Amino acid sequence: MILFTHGHLTKNKDNFFEVRGHVHPAIRIKEGSIHSRLPCFVYEKNSLTLPSFGELTGWFDVTKNVKNRIFAVAESSVFEFAK
Repeated sequence: MILFTHGHLTKNKDNFFEVRGHVHPAIRIKEGSIHSRLPCFVYEKNSLTLPSFGELTGWFDVTKNVKNRIFAVAESSVFEFAK
């Protein structure tokens, strides 16, 4: 079952796949002298956190770890951030 939320599901999470907003994740990318911060999708075992595309909503920095996959949103593409 898919559950759409505006926040975090705290109980019975194993029974649902949660698609959530509110957090507004972003990833910082540093390659040499190039630094960028991009909105991103965060995929975990039972959830997908959606990015925000508004200019006034703010972003929450996330980091890549063994429990998630991060998909950054660039100007004309979406790519998996693998570091």
